[in-house]
Amino acid sequence: MIHIAGTAGTSALLGSVIGVLCLDNALRNDVMSEVNAVWNGKKTLDLDALDQLTILNQVILETARLYPPVRFVSQLTTEAGEVEIGEQKCPFQKGTRLLGSIFTANRDANRYQNPDDFDLTRNFSDILSWNGEGHERACPGKSLSIGFIKIFCLHLFHNYQWDSITEVKWDFEKVTAVTPNNLVLQGFAQRL
Repeated sequence: MIHIAGTAGTSALLGSVIGVLCLDNALRNDVMSEVNAVWNGKKTLDLDALDQLTILNQVILETARLYPPVRFVSQLTTEAGEVEIGEQKCPFQKGTRLLGSIFTANRDANRYQNPDDFDLTRNFSDILSWNGEGHERACPGKSLSIGFIKIFCLHLFHNYQWDSITEVKWDFEKVTAVTPNNLVLQGFAQRL
């Protein structure tokens, strides 16, 4: 599971972060300004520079909330019980595999105000995309994943121009890969 969530999850989240930044010029400009203020692209990148990328960090967390790279978690029950779905109680036996939708939980209106809106001011202290903080099944690669995405974005913003893109269409009717299959980044040209 570490391999699947570690490489595929980080790759999917990176694609979604790029997609979000392609859709919102103002947000992309804010991130570019922050990147330019933190790192000039020439000196060796250090941990302090990554820690200073607060806007980019919030973009990554909110993107992970809206488009979680790992959409479902499953666990075998250690005892019998029941789950209430709507008004109906559904019993299960010990050893039943229960499946939880992170995608749905991250859009819970009881948990998040305007859950379908992209909002960088949210409290991400217990984001479910990595099982939150202090949970039994917390993701051991959360910080590494976020760090990789920050480093890649630093490289991307310093070495490529973002001029135009093909419009990104998110398909919420199908639960497939997070990054749209038809995403074509036409405007990426290497800086000279």
